[in-house]
Amino acid sequence: MSKEELKAWHRPQVRCLVSAGVDLLAMETIPSLKEAEALVELLREFPSSRAWLSFSCKDAQCISNGRRFSEAVQLAGRCKQLVAVGVNCCDPVLVEPLLESAGPHKSPDLSWVVYPNRGEEWVQGAGWKTSESKVCLADLSPKWRRQGAAWIGGCCRVSPADIAAVRQQLHGST
Repeated sequence: MSKEELKAWHRPQVRCLVSAGVDLLAMETIPSLKEAEALVELLREFPSSRAWLSFSCKDAQCISNGRRFSEAVQLAGRCKQLVAVGVNCCDPVLVEPLLESAGPHKSPDLSWVVYPNRGEEWVQGAGWKTSESKVCLADLSPKWRRQGAAWIGGCCRVSPADIAAVRQQLHGST
């Protein structure tokens, strides 16, 4: 798809959400810089709106289409309507190295947003496969907070109990 086709595809959803009065748009699971560019351009059509961009990533350096996450972070830094940039729908063990790799490229005006999957792997035709090394979002979340993550949550297969454990880890019993 071209950038214009991507903007045309996203426009009805963005228009509907903005018309409903949302405070913040989560533009998420973005696999490519081209789609991120389209979303940033589209956001300019709604000048009073704010958003975050969150990318799906395939490894500790790259978004899903193979481009560097640091490039995506640089793109986000050029859009004054964005309040955060980050990753979602990825293996939780990738979050720390992704933030580390892109940290020097992040605008000080942006926060990090991270909400990875629970840790299982999606296998085409077979479904979710449990990871050999069981990771716990709650155990990893303090590292993400130390790296500057303002928003921490979960994506695929993350349960309310997982989110409660993250909250407990970061904020205690308050």
